[in-house]
Amino acid sequence: MAEYSKSVFVNCPFDDDYRQLLVSILFTVKYLGFTPRLTLETADSSNTCLATIVDFIATSKFGIHDLSRISVTSERKPARMNMPFELSWVWIIVASNIWAVKPTTTKS
Repeated sequence: MAEYSKSVFVNCPFDDDYRQLLVSILFTVKYLGFTPRLTLETADSSNTCLATIVDFIATSKFGIHDLSRISVTSERKPARMNMPFELSWVWIIVASNIWAVKPTTTKS
């Protein structure tokens, strides 16, 4: 398990057109002493992709989210919005940690 303070969740496309940029991102993250976290690193099919993403977001202090590939492919097909949806989970997790009710201890 990667250390929280050194983990960087990388949320970007994994196709051949994006490969050069992905390799550059991973090299930079590693060069700076951090551990990149990608959904590709898990082969556990019992976990849904969203569950893996949420887990990686929650266990990584930093994140890189590339939204540059969001575009309409045709008039009849809406744009794929999975990357912004996944990014929204960052805000949900951050907000839940900020406003979480912390258990209080009672004095004996």
